[in-house]
Amino acid sequence: MKDSFLLLMFQLLLITLVCMVLATVASALIAVSVQTGLNNNTVFLSVQAITSLLTFVAAPLIFLAYHKANIIKYLGISNRTTAKKWLLAIAMFAVAAPMVSYLISFNEALILPEWLHGVETWMKEKEAAAKAMTDSCLHVSSYWSLVANIAVICLIPAIGEELMFRGCIQKIFIAKLKSPHWAIFISAVIFSTIHLQFYGFLPRLVLGMILGYSFFYTGNILIPIVLHFLNNSFAVVSEFIAYNYYPENNIDELEVGVFVAIISLALTMTILYLLAAKKSRPKQTEQPEIY
Repeated sequence: MKDSFLLLMFQLLLITLVCMVLATVASALIAVSVQTGLNNNTVFLSVQAITSLLTFVAAPLIFLAYHKANIIKYLGISNRTTAKKWLLAIAMFAVAAPMVSYLISFNEALILPEWLHGVETWMKEKEAAAKAMTDSCLHVSSYWSLVANIAVICLIPAIGEELMFRGCIQKIFIAKLKSPHWAIFISAVIFSTIHLQFYGFLPRLVLGMILGYSFFYTGNILIPIVLHFLNNSFAVVSEFIAYNYYPENNIDELEVGVFVAIISLALTMTILYLLAAKKSRPKQTEQPEIY
């Protein structure tokens, strides 16, 4: 079935919106359980799990199933991925960390023009509210709660967001634009924008591009899923350790200077080049089976 680019995007958007409505209804029903004895953190995690599963896991799988795609083959899960590719992808993600950390500080320091002061105030209030809710969920003391956080905040979003943004959106743009670089960039912009966190836009954009290239050059969706999971897990586990074992210290993001960030960028590009040299043929720019 060779649908047009706009029709494919409309179909994916429509399926996603339907799943979001179902997630909203399910979340509302779960929220009622607050009055039946469940604590707020349990409700929050339940809502997060339902929302992520329906919006980012179910929606792309339904979309691919609708087009009768061989999902395992389409997402490259059946591809033989060498240990060297895995190591290069993980190394690229690791060496990019200082650059991403620098972008976090840079993005947080951005000040909008005076005429956008109202917008800036609104964004800061939203960021603060989101951080307060996240902190209340992450600040737990039991290891069972940590496991629950890793499952809901790390694993499910890693699977769902990679299926949606790399497995569907990125591949649709590659088929349309015939340019993997523009497709990866645009998909990363959408990925970062959808989180609605202005002060984390740039680092999340770069992370999205790294995940996009790791999928494009390895051809296996499992690699960006694992990288995404490791990134989320590092943040959750670090917060758990800081809260329980170093409560007197204010452990913020690592301060990285511009020189270290440039070195990090150079190393990331070098490993990206090595990963590109090992890309399997045929290229992913060829039309996938659903087009």
